[in-house]
This record gives sequence, C-alpha cells and structure tokens, in this order.
Amino acid sequence: MNENYNITIQSPMGVEKDTITFVVDGDVLSGLLNIMGEKNDFSNGKLNGNEFEFSGKIKKLIKKYHI
Repeated sequence: MNENYNITIQSPMGVEKDTITFVVDGDVLSGLLNIMGEKNDFSNGKLNGNEFEFSGKIKKLIKKYHI
C-alpha cells in the first residue's frame, strides 16, 4: 500500500483530479494528499485488514475542507 494513487474529489468548486500517497508502518497509516495544488499531510490513520481510515484538514486559501 506504500504507493501513490490517483483520486477524484467532488468539491463545491467542481471535480478535482489529484493524488494521495499512503505510507504504512505496521497498522499505522500516514501520507500526503495533493489536492487543488496544495500538499496536505495526515498521520495517525489506522489499518484493519482490508479497511483503513484517516482524517485531517485540507487547507486551501479560500476554504478549508474536512476529510
């Protein structure tokens, strides 16, 4: 899972095609979300079998989005 992935996000400004990088260390997930020209890191995500979860804030000059 330590890879880059292409993602599509529906935002109030329209559809954004961006990337996310996942880094796995045991059952801990962290990484970098590249969205709307900004790099947003996240940490303390969790892995459980084939499922994962993480949270963070997407920072953009005009607005903040929660993921």
